[in-house]
Amino acid sequence: MKKYLEFKDEKSHKFWEIEVSGNSHEVRYGKIGSKGRKSIKNFDSEDDAKKDAEKLINAKKKKGYLEISANKTENKVTKVDNKDTKIKNKDTKVLKKGDITSCVYYTLNEDEIALFNDEYLKIDSFRIKLWDNKIKPVLRDSLYSGKYRMKKASRKNLAPFFERFAAKETLNMQHVVSRGKDNIIDEIKYSINGHHVLTIRNQSDEHDAKILPFWEKEYYYGSKENMEDGGVEKFLVTFPRFCVEIFSQFEKKEDEHKKEEKIKEVSLNNIDMVVKTLLKGSGHYYNIDVRQKNCILRIKLDEEKHIEMSLPYKTFVKRIEHIVPTINDIKEKFKELEIPVLLGNNKSRTKWGEVDTEELELADEDNFKIVFWEPKVEKFMNDTLFSGKNKKVERFNLKEIAKIDSAKLRKEVDMDGDNVDRIEYYLDDELVFEILSYGVECEFFDSDFITLNEDANTSPNISDWKKFIDRFPDFYLPLLKEKEKKEKEESKHIKDFENIWKKLKNIMKDENYEYALDYYDENYYYHLAQVKVKMQSKKVLHLDLHFREVLDKLPKIIPSIKLIEQMQENKIDFKIEENEWWETEWEKA
Repeated sequence: MKKYLEFKDEKSHKFWEIEVSGNSHEVRYGKIGSKGRKSIKNFDSEDDAKKDAEKLINAKKKKGYLEISANKTENKVTKVDNKDTKIKNKDTKVLKKGDITSCVYYTLNEDEIALFNDEYLKIDSFRIKLWDNKIKPVLRDSLYSGKYRMKKASRKNLAPFFERFAAKETLNMQHVVSRGKDNIIDEIKYSINGHHVLTIRNQSDEHDAKILPFWEKEYYYGSKENMEDGGVEKFLVTFPRFCVEIFSQFEKKEDEHKKEEKIKEVSLNNIDMVVKTLLKGSGHYYNIDVRQKNCILRIKLDEEKHIEMSLPYKTFVKRIEHIVPTINDIKEKFKELEIPVLLGNNKSRTKWGEVDTEELELADEDNFKIVFWEPKVEKFMNDTLFSGKNKKVERFNLKEIAKIDSAKLRKEVDMDGDNVDRIEYYLDDELVFEILSYGVECEFFDSDFITLNEDANTSPNISDWKKFIDRFPDFYLPLLKEKEKKEKEESKHIKDFENIWKKLKNIMKDENYEYALDYYDENYYYHLAQVKVKMQSKKVLHLDLHFREVLDKLPKIIPSIKLIEQMQENKIDFKIEENEWWETEWEKA
């Protein structure tokens, strides 16, 4: 089950999405246009997860959220006219009406049929990966027209499709039908040259409806609508010719794989020793990340940044002599930079020559509230609810909590039969927070459930809840004035963004660079003007300018770009990344 809701008014444009998977559900929420935040909650059963999801959905709808239906995609399969059409091609055959479909497809010759033997159908880890990578475009073309998986379909609902598949002759392949309970088809096995190559399986109590090729991978059918329109038949038509094409690549691909593995083996056995020898006595802090086709060498620049070099095993020996000179040159020039920089691959769809205000527009009141309130509320909860040494529980006792009265807060108890579903608390007729069986939802900023601290072995008792409820007004009211003051301070920096763009264009007008300006809001307090510049080797340079210092730093942009260009003259390609985005231990050379 998956539901997507949106809330829009004059101030807010936000979404809330929930998806139930097995005995858990995942909630994603945030500003429309952003990735949002995620939270996952586990339950004892799938029914519990669904029941809880329905409660959350209803609660959101009460607050004005509207459910948005997913766009329906038509699944289409191109067909040839059913009439007996003559096509002048010795390798093709037009099926008559009543055959699998009226598609035109390839007929295998004797030599190609002979390829379906023990040698070519043998599988190992390399071949499994090769088959799996190559089959995906075929599946997308035939089965996954718009949808990857069908909704849960019963065995009886799919039975007519399998009867249709079984009744048709399949050129190039022979098939055997297996039936089970109520004489419904369980599966159809296809073979070529006496060798099993493919199984299409119906839904049952033991397994899902899937396609199982001979290389021991499983694939979904796509949407039920696509099955109705002939997607499976199109796949069956395509599959034999697809196999022949992959057979023809075996020798070349396996030779390449053996060479790569040999190079990798030699490199893996010696790379640590080589790097340590190269860096010996340099004092550099480094880390090596060994991967399938290459190793990543990282060199620490300072507490915030590091150099990242990708060293393929194929060319590692040739690059050895250039590693240390490149590192030393980058580190020296990095010290001269007066603006914080990052140098990475061009992954984003940057609109060069433009100023991007999308994030600026998203940095509205709701986003500011999250960063202002969340750490303060968590600290307040830790000081009140988690101060004791009580045994941790999975659910709060709402019946006991509902007995607590407050002189300053008005409460409303929402019942579900004999059980308390949630308790709402109002301050001056404003709903400020709700207590549920597994957490607290604050209404004065766009946040979902702040729940038990998973790292703490404590759970609130009734005295803790009374402390939390009684102290809340004195915690909340003074912070409202502080929030208003900070909003005003930050808003004046945001208003200067267009002025920054004009000054940047004036600085760059005589330079032959492709560039853009983005608003980057780090934690909604640390506002940055991020200048992006297209560099060599398909890299993008990011220069981060804080709003409070941007006018002083703008003249230093060109010298910074020139320094990066000089670094890129080295023989080894590199990136400059942030340390905080990956966890590792540095080793001193």
